[in-house]
Amino acid sequence: NPAEHTDYSGSLALRFQGFKDGGPAGRDFNQESALINIYAGHIGGSKFDFRLRGTPSREQIQTADGRSESRDNDRLYEATLSYEPPDARFTYQLGRLISGPLVGFDYLDGAVGEFHATRRFSLGAFYGSRSNGDQLEFGSPGRAYGGFMHWLDQGVGKPFYAEFLLEAIGDYLDGEANREYLSFYGRQGSGSRWSLYERAEFDLGHKWEDRPNANSSQLSNVLFSGSYSFSKAVRLGVSYDQSRQILTLDDRFTPEELFDNSLREGYRFTAYLGSAKTVRGNFSVGQRWKQGNPDRSLAYNANVYHSNVFNWNMLVGADYSGFDGDTSTGFRAGMRVQKYFRSGHDLEFTFGLSSTELTLTREVRENQWLRLSGTLQLGRRFYLLGELESATGDDLEGERLFLQLGYRL
Repeated sequence: NPAEHTDYSGSLALRFQGFKDGGPAGRDFNQESALINIYAGHIGGSKFDFRLRGTPSREQIQTADGRSESRDNDRLYEATLSYEPPDARFTYQLGRLISGPLVGFDYLDGAVGEFHATRRFSLGAFYGSRSNGDQLEFGSPGRAYGGFMHWLDQGVGKPFYAEFLLEAIGDYLDGEANREYLSFYGRQGSGSRWSLYERAEFDLGHKWEDRPNANSSQLSNVLFSGSYSFSKAVRLGVSYDQSRQILTLDDRFTPEELFDNSLREGYRFTAYLGSAKTVRGNFSVGQRWKQGNPDRSLAYNANVYHSNVFNWNMLVGADYSGFDGDTSTGFRAGMRVQKYFRSGHDLEFTFGLSSTELTLTREVRENQWLRLSGTLQLGRRFYLLGELESATGDDLEGERLFLQLGYRL
């Protein structure tokens, strides 16, 4: 019955990766894992969707004394049941929810609901417990909840869009406030011509009896970025961010003189040049600094490539990134050649090197690596990914093997 049909997408894969340490420590590493990424839409013809993403894995590590240790490293990133039909007055999600504009944490085990008062304006709330991807069980200690106002102006075939979200969020453990704050999220744009993105967090001051001078109300995190396309071949962008560490229950007993809540700021300029039929390049430069410290860290990078050299279905590119900070300076450079074949096969060769000089001791640490990788389409939606890397240098020496057998739903 077509009305009871479920739309499936995603992939399933088995993965092996291992590292043979060629250095004096001899710390070999092997990992066997499965990758699960499944989306089921309109389950049984209903208006419910379900998404599952996780990675069960087993790791084997060779310790410095020659012993071998095995450990499980299972992760559940998302297990979400959603009811979000376009015309519904009330929508919601249940389960392990991954971070998004409506949830202010990396992961939340709980529920989020949204009442759509008008076509553009809605009110909502969420409740649950904070969790991590490496926690398989639900019901972590502590509670987190919040409410929000949401404005979304976005239509099919309409280039302009605008979204604003204001949230009040509380995170609690054993009845004590871990963090209470206001969160603002916004994005605006018009097709591929221009875009803006804003995010800010304002912490509400809270104190503990044993630490009356803890946090005061303050603007703790701000992020702004924007880009504009002058033509199909020229796009420029700029971003600015500032952040401050907030005292939480995990570090409330850290001595005040050791807790660093200095404001950190930074900006970055980016340029995207070229088009799909010519040489393309991405260039950026940025600085970061700490409140009360005259030293500034400079970071810059460039990426230049051509995706179809001589019409041979071959990509040739090079990248370079450098940094100059108060503790070290250095660079990382690489060259990449990738050949695309019929039926989706590809083969790629990469060469890279890096160099870092420690400012205090003038010690220079250098590394080099060669990597051969590729994709083989096996038919019937099966594929095989492979990668072999050999590294030499002061920080890492040895061979790494990566294999992944996958199936696309």
